Amino acid sequence: MGFDPVSMMAAGYILAAAEGCPAIDPPVLNLQLEQNPPLTYEDQSIVDISRDQVNSQVQGLVSDNPVARMTALAQVTEQQKLSVEGASWFTGGYMQGNLTSKGAISFKVVPQGVTDGTQVACVYVDKVDLTLVFNPEVHIAAEWASRPCAHQVVTAHENSHVLRDLYAISQFMPRAKIAMADFLNGMSGEGPMPADQTQPGADALSQQISGLIVNSIYPPLEILRAQYQAEIDNDENYRREWALCPAEDWHIEGVMP
Repeated sequence: MGFDPVSMMAAGYILAAAEGCPAIDPPVLNLQLEQNPPLTYEDQSIVDISRDQVNSQVQGLVSDNPVARMTALAQVTEQQKLSVEGASWFTGGYMQGNLTSKGAISFKVVPQGVTDGTQVACVYVDKVDLTLVFNPEVHIAAEWASRPCAHQVVTAHENSHVLRDLYAISQFMPRAKIAMADFLNGMSGEGPMPADQTQPGADALSQQISGLIVNSIYPPLEILRAQYQAEIDNDENYRREWALCPAEDWHIEGVMP
């Protein structure tokens, strides 16, 4: 649709102020979770994985995202605790819980009569289809391939992270659906505006929904995910897992004495 942004904004605001858009039935919401099995990689060394982990923590500590800062600080604090107690630590593997979204928003245009000789209409959200896509990755240090016991323990640990992440997301889905439904039920239409120039109204409604997802859905979800992960990334659990294998299994030249 072609339109002049400046004149459309002016016309839209003038008409909306005079009349506004009447309430209609709320949009249909379809919120789903799509989960994929984890992809496992064993092509990095312990040194490479540990270096990447440290870089990730540094980025997290200086991030504008408060959840990223909280997660990175918790990891660093746990590592410092181990060092103070005389235990060497390293990152022998990690889980990357990639969570993306896909979907579509459909709109409907409802005619509102003629104003000053121009057919005007209101734009409403008709349906929101949103799918959260969970694509986890498990990274296991290459050194464990020759150490079956350690390999099994590290792999089990990282797969526990996958299960915890999936559980946290699944637990959050009903809460997300309620929050989105409440928001959508309270949305009004955009306009009235010229019926042949309604794209700005649809764009404004899309931005409102995007803002809801970014500011009200993802932050509490990320906090919940971090809380579940922290329950197994701690000194007590690390020591219990290390004790499952002979000490020599954990001794890596240049990394562990």
